[in-house]
Amino acid sequence: IAFALLMLACYVMYAGIARYALTDKFKYAFSKEVWRKAFTGKYFMVWFIGLIYYCIWMLLLSFIPFIGGAIGGFIGAVTLYTLLGQAYSEIK
Repeated sequence: IAFALLMLACYVMYAGIARYALTDKFKYAFSKEVWRKAFTGKYFMVWFIGLIYYCIWMLLLSFIPFIGGAIGGFIGAVTLYTLLGQAYSEIK
């Protein structure tokens, strides 16, 4: 149960961050619109593909000692947040 709740929180967290960035009000990160937009097919596909992309970068660069994982995590996270932000803004 805890793992399922963690995955749900991670999934919705990106939509909440995008909503907060658009409105600049913290309370809107928890609005119903966040949940409505997060549970669409487009958002799920972007999230799923972005996570695979993130994991590939982490796997490829983790072989570089000390900084490889950090660089891979940065590249993957920037791309993931960009994709999810674009998908969130396109969902009506």
